[in-house]
Amino acid sequence: MNHLDTRWCLILVAAGWLAACADATPSGEADSAVAPDMLPVEQDMFMTGPPVDMGAPPVVGARELRIVGEIDRLLYFDQTGDFTVEFVGRDVDGQERGVANATLTATLLDEMNQDRSAQGYEGTAFVRGQRKVTDASGRATFQLRAGMRDIRAKLKVEADGADPVQFNVLVAREGSGSIRVRVLYDDAEGRYDFRTVTEARVDLFDRQNCDFLRDTVPNLQGAYFSLPAITPFNEVNNEVFQNDLDDGLTFSVTASVQNQMGNTVAFGCVDGALIRGGEVAVVEINAKDLPLQFKGKFTVVNKFDLSGVLRSSMNGALGTVADVLDVLRVLGGGDGDRGDAIVELFCDLVNIDDGICNVVETIVAPLVDRLIERFVPPEILRVLTVISDILTIVQRFTTIGEIEFTVPGPDMDNLITGTDNRWQQFRFQWRNGCPMGENCQRQFAIGNLDQERRPIAGVFESYLESREDPDTGRSDLYLVIEPHSLNFRYGIIILGLAEAWIIPAIVGQPGPITLEELLGTLLPCEDINDFFGDPNSGLCEDILVAALSEILYDQIRRLDFAPEAFQLRGTAIPVDEDGNLEIDRLQNGKWIGSLRIGDQELSFNGCFEGCRGDEECPPPECDIVNE
Repeated sequence: MNHLDTRWCLILVAAGWLAACADATPSGEADSAVAPDMLPVEQDMFMTGPPVDMGAPPVVGARELRIVGEIDRLLYFDQTGDFTVEFVGRDVDGQERGVANATLTATLLDEMNQDRSAQGYEGTAFVRGQRKVTDASGRATFQLRAGMRDIRAKLKVEADGADPVQFNVLVAREGSGSIRVRVLYDDAEGRYDFRTVTEARVDLFDRQNCDFLRDTVPNLQGAYFSLPAITPFNEVNNEVFQNDLDDGLTFSVTASVQNQMGNTVAFGCVDGALIRGGEVAVVEINAKDLPLQFKGKFTVVNKFDLSGVLRSSMNGALGTVADVLDVLRVLGGGDGDRGDAIVELFCDLVNIDDGICNVVETIVAPLVDRLIERFVPPEILRVLTVISDILTIVQRFTTIGEIEFTVPGPDMDNLITGTDNRWQQFRFQWRNGCPMGENCQRQFAIGNLDQERRPIAGVFESYLESREDPDTGRSDLYLVIEPHSLNFRYGIIILGLAEAWIIPAIVGQPGPITLEELLGTLLPCEDINDFFGDPNSGLCEDILVAALSEILYDQIRRLDFAPEAFQLRGTAIPVDEDGNLEIDRLQNGKWIGSLRIGDQELSFNGCFEGCRGDEECPPPECDIVNE
């Protein structure tokens, strides 16, 4: 027998075997009394299908399952519904084509995503099997027979090489309608993420509209119906269904997003959701963050860095202050330049001609050096050195105060008005020359440093702004503080600091001790006057003590600024730690300060942290970022 005859024999044998199998199969349609899940599976044995158009190019590209028609399907009790999908791909020419003869599998899932395909779900079950073969156009249809119980279910269809698709199935009494609500929350734009918001609650209202309901959040009352909570609520699990609603009802639909503590932190509402019998009303709600409550007092720790402000100033007064403090440092340093420094300072202060001053410096400077070496004891030189370190201390200083919000939050223009910024105490850290064993950090009430007790305070406006972090891409809500002026008597503060703390700490006596008292006590004026030929001349008291202390007072007082000359602006992140919509902390606060002197404006940086309540919070320390 040749090869051709052999092939024909095999075909005839196979055909006879198929005919015998066909004869063994009962003819006619399935009895309707037979349970749907017991019906024979259509084409399950050989997965035969419609003939394929052999002239069409094969599908070679990525494949995709698609739902044909609506994703939401409402079935009445004992009704059979068709659920059609199509399986498509692309051929070698890039043309989209249906994938024929492909096997698709369907799964019936309950509300908990449990597989109910085998036994059905509350009477709702497959008709004619869970597996289908696509026709020439790539389509296949599954059938469900509804039971006699209200249910919400899902019909998932899968195919090799494609993502599954899923129908939403609602079963209800005849004439009723259903609703599907999808709740959206943008955690990139909002204050919260899906680790902190865990549940969404949907309510239907038939008598109140959204304008009224927004005003009553979070205490919503009078709902016609409350749908099952969406939990855990996230980007994927964000839908809820309700069936058996009367035809013709119209609802305002609300979504309340709640955090782990059960507090409503975001809210959305849609008016006019109409229920039609036999249909599914689809509602999508965008939940937005509820307003934060600011009203109240926050204890605030501020830090400022004035490094370089005095030296960068073109203003003569500020430059002289720096010169005076530098001379004091030279006096205590013992580097041999004391006489030159003192002569240069006095020449500058009294505007002596440079030529004359050079002559005086040549003659007087060495004499001053000898006087200091002979008559000024080492302890007073150390005092002068430490006083000069005030410049270092005040360049970076800390204040403790309050920020008090007098209104709950932003108005219709996103403005928070009438907020007080008050400084009540200064905190200084003194290291250079700090006596052994001494606590060289002090905190002073402003009234103890400034006898006029004028408060350092200002009132500001602010607004809220969403800003994206360039590193994480996440947006944070910022409180932006507008420029505001403060009455800052800085020179008085510096003198009070020296006389109330530093000088008493050095000499070991209770304060306050004024600079003039210090110089008069420590300088050996009798010996110095005797050196100049007259012990009773009073030269030391009138020149060295009175004049030097007056220079110090006069120059340091020049650091008092009018309110319009000292301004701050800044930003902070308001934080609601417990999710009750009341701001608990002001974090990552940044200050940008400015000093206006004449036509010149000097800038400096600062930082702050704040917490609601008194000093027992307490706010953490902050770090100044010089950008």
